[in-house]
Amino acid sequence: MARSLTLPSRPSAGAARIAAFISPHGFGHAARCSAVLSALHRRIPQMHVDIFTLTPRWFFERSIDAPFSYHEHRTDIGMIQPSPLHENLEKTIAHLEGFIPFDPQWIDRIARQLDRWGCRLVLCDIAPTGIAVARRAGIPSVLVENFTWDWIYRAYAEKDRRFAIAACYLRERFQEADAHIQTEPLCRKVPWADMTVPPISRPFRTPPAEVRRQLGVPETAPLVLITMGGFQTDYDFWDALGAHREIWFIIPGAGARSDAGPNIICLPQDSPFFHPDLVRCADVVVAKSGYSTIAEVCQAGAAYACVLRPDFPEAQVLEAYIRSRLESIFMTEAEFQSGRWLDRGLLHLLARRRRRRAPSDGADKVAAFIHARLRNGNKIT
Repeated sequence: MARSLTLPSRPSAGAARIAAFISPHGFGHAARCSAVLSALHRRIPQMHVDIFTLTPRWFFERSIDAPFSYHEHRTDIGMIQPSPLHENLEKTIAHLEGFIPFDPQWIDRIARQLDRWGCRLVLCDIAPTGIAVARRAGIPSVLVENFTWDWIYRAYAEKDRRFAIAACYLRERFQEADAHIQTEPLCRKVPWADMTVPPISRPFRTPPAEVRRQLGVPETAPLVLITMGGFQTDYDFWDALGAHREIWFIIPGAGARSDAGPNIICLPQDSPFFHPDLVRCADVVVAKSGYSTIAEVCQAGAAYACVLRPDFPEAQVLEAYIRSRLESIFMTEAEFQSGRWLDRGLLHLLARRRRRRAPSDGADKVAAFIHARLRNGNKIT
């Protein structure tokens, strides 16, 4: 955690300043928090945000409407994953043992910075260090989550008791938040939460027809988005994709590939295309069960081809939500990598009519909650 603090850009005079501590585990937490911060900025145009995370700066530059300063700091450990479908428990424990209990000198230093900047509130997307910093600085904290790390670690405690120790410590830290907001799909409902909101997704920007035009995809052609969130991923099914010339495929995070067929569009991880817009212009999204992907697919009304993650505690809840809300199929990792899903399930999804979806207002509900508390003398009740 003890890394040099990036100097903030100078906020405008009279700006309402808040801090956001965001888990860098994938891009889902950054996406959710970005949606909340943008909704809050619409209510407080003079707002300036100080973002603390290891999620790349470019992600927020493309996701948040509000002016912000970026501070590169580790705010939690999460799970150490060598790939989007696998976790490494030993490495996770090794990182946790070097991270908790939190470094009090780091907590004090960041708290003093927030005090000097006049920050009025700390928003935490499951990064518990933000709650500790806010408590030390004497300003309110708001926790936004559909699961917390103590809940995740409890599920691994039978495999390694050290996860139980980490879970106990973090559970106490999470319970110190001044306000607690849960977002669907919920992994564990807690009775002390202040409110529960629908899935939170960044709002769309560019019409689907224009996105397709920029990509070079015919407006009426079947279009499939294959995404694994914030993970760089390689795949084994390139030949299988190329054999379906009538279907177009977009694959963010794959980079440039010489073996990609003419119906395959590979994009870098930091593509200029806004990811929610890619979701909306696709007929089917192929992905693991991740929070932000679920929220974006729900908002877009696309179908979901879900890659199962049997070893992840949250996956069972998220997959059940997909089954109940979306046109969907499910596949194992082996089926995914082999490309067998193309013939066994994808054509079925493409043939089914898309459901119309109303845009989620989860982000605006959270923003309204925070705005009301800021107007009420900075008290969180």
